[in-house]
Amino acid sequence: MKVQRKVVEVWKSLSPCERRIVRSRAKVATSAILRSHSKIILSLVAGNPPRAIGKAGLCSTSQVYRVAHRFVQEGPPGLADQREDNGETKADEGYLRWPRIGGFRVDSVRIHGDESWVRFRRLFG
Repeated sequence: MKVQRKVVEVWKSLSPCERRIVRSRAKVATSAILRSHSKIILSLVAGNPPRAIGKAGLCSTSQVYRVAHRFVQEGPPGLADQREDNGETKADEGYLRWPRIGGFRVDSVRIHGDESWVRFRRLFG
């Protein structure tokens, strides 16, 4: 059976309150991942095939299938961010201690000329 049909069946089995919650999460969830996953499910329920959702730029086609399968297996709780299930971080303490500027480690920022270095030191000291 197609994944889209399975998602529609699960959607129809939800209570009106649960459907409303998924719709509201697609609009105002504070987590971008939850918002994106809810939009994927709503798009599938609206009749859009997974490839069309991927081509529209909402996410990759493989992610549409992953989210859909989790929704079919777990229902609305399956839409939550599950990155914490990946395990503990592999970054060591030395890496985490480096100061960061705009998400980059300070040692990876290229500075050309003495004037730039002086400005850099004044700003980030």
